[in-house]
Amino acid sequence: MNTLNSEKQEQIKELLEKGIELKEIASRVGCSESTVRRYRQKFLPATTSGKPTFKANMIKALEDKQVINFLDLARSERDLAEMGTYAGAIIGSMFDDISNAFNRNIPYAVRLAKGMRGASTFISVLAGAYEVWEQIKEKRQKKEDGT
Repeated sequence: MNTLNSEKQEQIKELLEKGIELKEIASRVGCSESTVRRYRQKFLPATTSGKPTFKANMIKALEDKQVINFLDLARSERDLAEMGTYAGAIIGSMFDDISNAFNRNIPYAVRLAKGMRGASTFISVLAGAYEVWEQIKEKRQKKEDGT
C-alpha cells in the first residue's frame, strides 16, 4: 500500500469535501480510485460501511455556512434526482395516506389509521427539520461567539 505525500492527501480531502466523483479525483491527483476510497474513509464522517453519509455532509456544510439550501449540496443531476426521489416518496406516501382517509370505499378503521399515519408523517418531517435547523443555528452562534 503506497502512502501519498501530505500535499496529495490534502488535495484529495479538498476534492472529496467539494463532492467531486472518486474517478475524477483519482485522475486529478494521479492515483487509483481505491486510494481515493481509502482516504475518503480517513477524512470524511462515515457510517459503518465507511462511506460518508449525506446527512453528515449536509449538516456540516450548513453549519459552516458553505451552503444555505440542502439542494446546493447536490453534486450532480443524479444526486439531485436521488434527493427528489426520497423526498417525493415520503411526501407522496403522506398525501396518499391522507387522501385515503377520505375514501368512503375503504373501511372506517383503515381510513382513520391512514389519516393518522399521514398526519404523523407530516408532523415528523416538520419536527425533524425544525430540530436540525435549531442545532445548526446553535452551532453557528457558538462559532460566531468563538466558543
